[in-house]
Amino acid sequence: MECEDENQGDWYGQTSWAKMLFSNIHPINSFDYFCDEAGDINAEMIETKVELRFEEVEGRTKVVSICACADEAALKTVMDMGMADSIAQASDGPEEELSEK
Repeated sequence: MECEDENQGDWYGQTSWAKMLFSNIHPINSFDYFCDEAGDINAEMIETKVELRFEEVEGRTKVVSICACADEAALKTVMDMGMADSIAQASDGPEEELSEK
């Protein structure tokens, strides 16, 4: 994903990749890492524990994503890097893909 937000300073224009390793399917529990284009994890960057829950709401499926970092400083770092916008952008992908079918 390429940072398109000029307000992100040094991150603007940079491309970053992420890798999610699933540990459970119901709900999905995984760890999210920064990695390079080959999928090699960058051990110097922050690891995020992610839980995806699937809930039925009025006959549709709602996906709830719960992200946890090791501590408040790590959370602040990833939030400052635009984590919320990245999650929103990634969440739009499946809907866009399905609407094209």
